[in-house]
Amino acid sequence: MKEFFNSHACLRQPGIVTSVRPTFDYPQRSGLSVLGRTVTQRRESKRLFAPIARDTKRPYNRNVKFALLTIALATAQLLAAQRVVIRLPLDETEQYYLVSFDQSRASAKDVERWMKFAEYGYYSAGVSLSGCDKSAATRMRKDLESTRRMSDQLDSETYPPQLSPVVAYLRGQLRLQLWLGAQEIRFAETGALPKSNAYGMPACRATAERASHERANGGCSVIGSWTDCILRSSASRLGRYPNPQFKAFLNEKGIRILKWEGIGD
Repeated sequence: MKEFFNSHACLRQPGIVTSVRPTFDYPQRSGLSVLGRTVTQRRESKRLFAPIARDTKRPYNRNVKFALLTIALATAQLLAAQRVVIRLPLDETEQYYLVSFDQSRASAKDVERWMKFAEYGYYSAGVSLSGCDKSAATRMRKDLESTRRMSDQLDSETYPPQLSPVVAYLRGQLRLQLWLGAQEIRFAETGALPKSNAYGMPACRATAERASHERANGGCSVIGSWTDCILRSSASRLGRYPNPQFKAFLNEKGIRILKWEGIGD
Protein backbone atom coordinates (compact mmCIF):
# COMPACT_ATOMS: atom_id res chain seq x y z
CA MET A 1 0.00 0.00 0.00
CA LYS A 2 2.89 2.34 0.76
CA GLU A 3 4.24 1.75 -2.68
CA PHE A 4 0.81 2.54 -4.17
CA PHE A 5 0.53 5.98 -2.61
CA ASN A 6 4.12 6.79 -3.42
CA SER A 7 3.71 5.74 -7.02
CA HIS A 8 0.53 7.72 -7.60
CA ALA A 9 1.79 10.87 -5.95
CA CYS A 10 -0.93 11.50 -3.47
CA LEU A 11 0.95 14.52 -2.02
CA ARG A 12 0.28 16.79 0.94
CA GLN A 13 1.96 20.14 1.06
CA PRO A 14 1.38 22.94 3.51
CA GLY A 15 -1.72 24.89 2.31
CA ILE A 16 -2.24 22.76 -0.74
CA VAL A 17 -4.34 19.65 -0.99
CA THR A 18 -3.72 17.73 -4.13
CA SER A 19 -5.64 14.55 -4.85
CA VAL A 20 -5.01 12.41 -7.86
CA ARG A 21 -7.65 9.74 -8.66
CA PRO A 22 -5.98 6.42 -8.98
CA THR A 23 -6.29 4.88 -12.38
CA PHE A 24 -7.07 1.23 -12.99
CA ASP A 25 -6.47 -0.76 -16.10
CA TYR A 26 -9.93 -2.03 -17.23
CA PRO A 27 -9.79 -4.92 -19.58
CA GLN A 28 -10.45 -3.95 -23.19
CA ARG A 29 -12.84 -5.95 -25.41
CA SER A 30 -12.02 -6.08 -29.08
CA GLY A 31 -10.21 -2.76 -28.77
CA LEU A 32 -13.40 -0.86 -27.64
CA SER A 33 -13.35 1.71 -24.92
CA VAL A 34 -15.91 2.02 -22.16
CA LEU A 35 -17.78 4.51 -24.34
CA GLY A 36 -17.52 2.14 -27.29
CA ARG A 37 -19.01 -0.66 -25.26
CA THR A 38 -21.92 1.56 -24.27
CA VAL A 39 -22.72 2.33 -27.90
CA THR A 40 -22.49 -1.35 -28.75
CA GLN A 41 -24.78 -2.22 -25.88
CA ARG A 42 -27.30 0.37 -27.09
CA ARG A 43 -27.22 -1.06 -30.56
CA GLU A 44 -27.62 -4.59 -29.26
CA SER A 45 -30.48 -3.45 -27.04
CA LYS A 46 -32.30 -1.90 -29.99
CA ARG A 47 -31.72 -5.00 -32.06
CA LEU A 48 -32.98 -7.32 -29.33
CA PHE A 49 -36.01 -5.32 -28.27
CA ALA A 50 -37.13 -4.02 -31.70
CA PRO A 51 -39.04 -7.23 -32.55
CA ILE A 52 -40.85 -6.95 -29.23
CA ALA A 53 -41.89 -3.38 -30.06
CA ARG A 54 -43.05 -4.39 -33.49
CA ASP A 55 -44.99 -7.32 -32.10
CA THR A 56 -46.78 -5.07 -29.64
CA LYS A 57 -47.94 -2.80 -32.53
CA ARG A 58 -49.02 -5.51 -34.97
CA PRO A 59 -51.98 -6.85 -32.95
CA TYR A 60 -53.25 -3.29 -32.54
CA ASN A 61 -53.06 -2.60 -36.28
CA ARG A 62 -54.75 -5.91 -37.07
CA ASN A 63 -57.52 -5.19 -34.60
CA VAL A 64 -58.14 -1.74 -36.08
CA LYS A 65 -58.25 -3.09 -39.63
CA PHE A 66 -60.57 -5.91 -38.61
CA ALA A 67 -62.88 -3.46 -36.84
CA LEU A 68 -63.02 -1.18 -39.89
CA LEU A 69 -63.71 -4.12 -42.18
CA THR A 70 -66.49 -5.32 -39.88
CA ILE A 71 -68.08 -1.88 -39.86
CA ALA A 72 -67.90 -1.63 -43.66
CA LEU A 73 -69.49 -5.06 -44.12
CA ALA A 74 -72.22 -4.30 -41.61
CA THR A 75 -72.96 -1.00 -43.34
CA ALA A 76 -73.14 -2.68 -46.75
CA GLN A 77 -75.48 -5.36 -45.39
CA LEU A 78 -77.67 -2.73 -43.78
CA LEU A 79 -77.91 -0.73 -46.99
CA ALA A 80 -78.65 -3.87 -48.99
CA ALA A 81 -81.35 -4.84 -46.51
CA GLN A 82 -83.03 -1.47 -46.99
CA ARG A 83 -83.30 -1.87 -50.80
CA VAL A 84 -86.41 -3.44 -52.29
CA VAL A 85 -87.12 -4.52 -55.88
CA ILE A 86 -90.63 -4.15 -57.32
CA ARG A 87 -92.25 -4.50 -60.73
CA LEU A 88 -94.27 -1.57 -62.07
CA PRO A 89 -97.05 -1.45 -62.96
CA LEU A 90 -98.06 -3.95 -60.31
CA ASP A 91 -100.55 -5.75 -62.56
CA GLU A 92 -99.33 -8.40 -65.00
CA THR A 93 -98.64 -6.54 -68.25
CA GLU A 94 -96.24 -7.18 -71.11
CA GLN A 95 -94.59 -3.80 -70.58
CA TYR A 96 -93.12 -3.10 -67.16
CA TYR A 97 -90.25 -1.55 -65.23
CA LEU A 98 -88.15 -3.46 -62.70
CA VAL A 99 -87.19 -0.90 -60.05
CA SER A 100 -85.15 -1.00 -56.84
CA PHE A 101 -85.38 1.68 -54.16
CA ASP A 102 -84.11 2.55 -50.69
CA GLN A 103 -86.88 2.13 -48.13
CA SER A 104 -85.28 4.72 -45.85
CA ARG A 105 -85.64 7.41 -48.55
CA ALA A 106 -88.88 6.54 -50.36
CA SER A 107 -91.95 4.39 -49.85
CA ALA A 108 -93.27 1.84 -52.33
CA LYS A 109 -96.36 4.00 -52.86
CA ASP A 110 -94.22 7.04 -53.72
CA VAL A 111 -92.09 5.02 -56.14
CA GLU A 112 -95.20 3.66 -57.86
CA ARG A 113 -96.63 7.18 -58.24
CA TRP A 114 -93.39 8.74 -59.51
CA MET A 115 -92.75 5.94 -62.02
CA LYS A 116 -96.04 6.81 -63.72
CA PHE A 117 -94.09 9.76 -65.18
CA ALA A 118 -91.46 7.49 -66.76
CA GLU A 119 -90.92 7.61 -70.51
CA TYR A 120 -92.89 4.39 -71.08
CA GLY A 121 -94.99 4.63 -67.93
CA TYR A 122 -98.68 5.08 -67.28
CA TYR A 123 -98.98 8.44 -69.10
CA SER A 124 -97.34 7.24 -72.30
CA ALA A 125 -100.55 5.65 -73.66
CA GLY A 126 -102.33 6.60 -76.87
CA VAL A 127 -104.90 5.37 -79.39
CA SER A 128 -104.06 2.10 -81.12
CA LEU A 129 -104.81 2.10 -84.83
CA SER A 130 -106.85 -1.05 -85.31
CA GLY A 131 -108.29 -0.77 -88.81
CA CYS A 132 -109.94 1.47 -91.39
CA ASP A 133 -113.62 0.55 -91.12
CA LYS A 134 -116.47 1.58 -88.84
CA SER A 135 -115.98 -1.34 -86.46
CA ALA A 136 -112.39 -0.26 -86.00
CA ALA A 137 -113.62 3.27 -85.33
CA THR A 138 -115.71 1.95 -82.44
CA ARG A 139 -112.73 0.21 -80.86
CA MET A 140 -110.49 3.24 -81.32
CA ARG A 141 -113.10 5.52 -79.77
CA LYS A 142 -112.78 3.55 -76.52
CA ASP A 143 -109.00 4.10 -76.61
CA LEU A 144 -109.57 7.78 -77.26
CA GLU A 145 -111.84 8.14 -74.23
CA SER A 146 -109.32 6.31 -72.07
CA THR A 147 -106.54 8.62 -73.28
CA ARG A 148 -108.70 11.68 -72.60
CA ARG A 149 -109.32 10.53 -69.01
CA MET A 150 -105.59 9.97 -68.62
CA SER A 151 -104.89 13.48 -69.84
CA ASP A 152 -107.38 14.92 -67.35
CA GLN A 153 -105.79 12.87 -64.58
CA LEU A 154 -102.34 14.20 -65.46
CA ASP A 155 -103.65 17.76 -65.30
CA SER A 156 -104.85 17.14 -61.74
CA GLU A 157 -101.65 15.39 -60.59
CA THR A 158 -99.47 16.76 -57.78
CA TYR A 159 -95.76 16.14 -58.30
CA PRO A 160 -92.35 17.36 -57.09
CA PRO A 161 -91.10 20.51 -58.86
CA GLN A 162 -88.12 18.55 -60.24
CA LEU A 163 -90.57 16.68 -62.47
CA SER A 164 -92.09 19.81 -64.04
CA PRO A 165 -90.29 19.40 -67.41
CA VAL A 166 -91.28 15.73 -67.48
CA VAL A 167 -94.95 16.50 -66.85
CA ALA A 168 -94.91 19.27 -69.47
CA TYR A 169 -93.59 16.82 -72.07
CA LEU A 170 -96.17 14.17 -71.15
CA ARG A 171 -99.00 16.70 -71.45
CA GLY A 172 -97.84 17.64 -74.95
CA GLN A 173 -97.50 13.97 -75.87
CA LEU A 174 -101.03 13.18 -74.70
CA ARG A 175 -102.47 16.14 -76.61
CA LEU A 176 -100.76 14.89 -79.75
CA GLN A 177 -102.11 11.37 -79.19
CA LEU A 178 -105.63 12.73 -78.70
CA TRP A 179 -105.41 14.66 -81.96
CA LEU A 180 -104.00 11.64 -83.81
CA GLY A 181 -106.68 9.33 -82.41
CA ALA A 182 -109.44 11.69 -83.50
CA GLN A 183 -108.01 11.87 -87.04
CA GLU A 184 -107.66 8.08 -87.31
CA ILE A 185 -111.26 7.56 -86.15
CA ARG A 186 -112.46 10.10 -88.68
CA PHE A 187 -110.42 8.35 -91.38
CA ALA A 188 -111.96 4.97 -90.46
CA GLU A 189 -115.43 6.48 -90.75
CA THR A 190 -115.03 8.78 -93.77
CA GLY A 191 -111.66 8.09 -95.40
CA ALA A 192 -110.57 11.75 -94.98
CA LEU A 193 -107.27 12.93 -93.47
CA PRO A 194 -105.98 16.47 -92.71
CA LYS A 195 -103.20 17.98 -94.78
CA SER A 196 -101.45 19.44 -91.70
CA ASN A 197 -100.10 18.20 -88.39
CA ALA A 198 -101.41 18.68 -84.85
CA TYR A 199 -99.90 22.17 -84.68
CA GLY A 200 -101.54 23.41 -87.86
CA MET A 201 -98.40 23.17 -89.96
CA PRO A 202 -98.70 21.70 -93.47
CA ALA A 203 -97.37 18.16 -93.33
CA CYS A 204 -97.72 14.74 -94.92
CA ARG A 205 -100.07 15.97 -97.66
CA ALA A 206 -98.97 13.40 -100.27
CA THR A 207 -99.21 10.53 -97.78
CA ALA A 208 -102.69 11.66 -96.71
CA GLU A 209 -103.87 11.64 -100.32
CA ARG A 210 -102.47 8.16 -100.94
CA ALA A 211 -104.10 6.84 -97.75
CA SER A 212 -107.50 8.27 -98.74
CA HIS A 213 -107.22 6.85 -102.25
CA GLU A 214 -106.33 3.42 -100.87
CA ARG A 215 -109.21 3.56 -98.36
CA ALA A 216 -111.67 4.28 -101.17
CA ASN A 217 -110.50 1.08 -102.83
CA GLY A 218 -110.75 -1.04 -99.68
CA GLY A 219 -107.09 -0.84 -98.63
CA CYS A 220 -105.69 0.06 -95.22
CA SER A 221 -101.90 0.05 -95.26
CA VAL A 222 -100.92 3.66 -95.96
CA ILE A 223 -102.63 5.08 -92.89
CA GLY A 224 -99.78 3.71 -90.72
CA SER A 225 -97.27 5.62 -92.86
CA TRP A 226 -99.32 8.79 -92.45
CA THR A 227 -99.30 8.38 -88.63
CA ASP A 228 -95.50 7.95 -88.63
CA CYS A 229 -95.14 11.00 -90.88
CA ILE A 230 -97.22 13.13 -88.50
CA LEU A 231 -95.16 11.99 -85.51
CA ARG A 232 -91.91 12.89 -87.29
CA SER A 233 -93.22 16.30 -88.32
CA SER A 234 -94.32 17.01 -84.76
CA ALA A 235 -91.09 15.89 -83.09
CA SER A 236 -89.34 19.26 -83.32
CA ARG A 237 -92.31 20.99 -81.71
CA LEU A 238 -92.88 18.36 -79.04
CA GLY A 239 -89.23 17.81 -78.20
CA ARG A 240 -87.71 14.74 -76.58
CA TYR A 241 -88.56 13.13 -73.29
CA PRO A 242 -86.42 14.83 -70.58
CA ASN A 243 -84.68 11.64 -69.49
CA PRO A 244 -81.71 13.36 -67.72
CA GLN A 245 -84.05 15.31 -65.43
CA PHE A 246 -86.08 12.20 -64.62
CA LYS A 247 -82.97 10.14 -63.85
CA ALA A 248 -81.57 12.92 -61.65
CA PHE A 249 -84.81 12.92 -59.67
CA LEU A 250 -84.71 9.14 -59.24
CA ASN A 251 -81.10 9.26 -58.07
CA GLU A 252 -81.98 11.93 -55.54
CA LYS A 253 -84.67 9.63 -54.12
CA GLY A 254 -82.49 6.49 -54.16
CA ILE A 255 -84.44 4.83 -57.00
CA ARG A 256 -82.81 2.76 -59.75
CA ILE A 257 -84.37 1.40 -62.92
CA LEU A 258 -82.98 -2.12 -63.29
CA LYS A 259 -84.87 -3.16 -66.41
CA TRP A 260 -87.46 -2.04 -68.92
CA GLU A 261 -89.43 -4.80 -70.62
CA GLY A 262 -91.39 -3.74 -73.67
CA ILE A 263 -93.42 -5.59 -76.24
CA GLY A 264 -91.06 -7.49 -78.50
CA ASP A 265 -87.98 -6.88 -76.27
